[in-house]
Amino acid sequence: MRFTKYVLATAAISVLALASVNAAEEKPTPRTMQMSTPSFTDGGDAPEKHTCLAKDPVSPGFTWVDPPTKVVSYTLMFHVPDVHTNKGKGTSFHWALWNIPGSARSIPEGIPAKTPLADGSQQTQHDGHIGYSPMCGRPGKKLHYMFELFALDIKLDVPATAGREEILNAMDGHIIGKNVYIGRFSKPGPLSAPVESSF
Repeated sequence: MRFTKYVLATAAISVLALASVNAAEEKPTPRTMQMSTPSFTDGGDAPEKHTCLAKDPVSPGFTWVDPPTKVVSYTLMFHVPDVHTNKGKGTSFHWALWNIPGSARSIPEGIPAKTPLADGSQQTQHDGHIGYSPMCGRPGKKLHYMFELFALDIKLDVPATAGREEILNAMDGHIIGKNVYIGRFSKPGPLSAPVESSF
């Protein structure tokens, strides 16, 4: 009788362990993709063409490799983590491009200021305008300009006026891969006084 109970208990533990393994397999850790741009090295200084010093600034082009399987769409988010407006938790949001097709492995330099784009992706920027908002910090303080690429298992259903928080909330629970790429920039000249709304 004791042996039978032992066998049953062992079998029950094995079933629970197998269920735990299967549950872990169903919810994999988001995969780290490899992301690059020919414009500047990761963490390096961005060229003038991507900044407000240019007469007609253009967005950087990016390529990525080693994405997770079954990607439905990508989202590219561009913001400045160094700046917290109005002393809040939000960072300085510049631009977002979402519903990039899951089959894509790159976006070109100079995304046109229209939405939706030919591939069905949509875009917005911090002030509700359409298109890339260039790097443009105050003189003498070199900021980190962060491009975040998210691989998702869904397409997003958010309005063209969506901000960073709204897009992040829509992605919550659907991020299966990610990478981050950083460019640095400051306007030439001596350090200027900070504005009231930011660091």
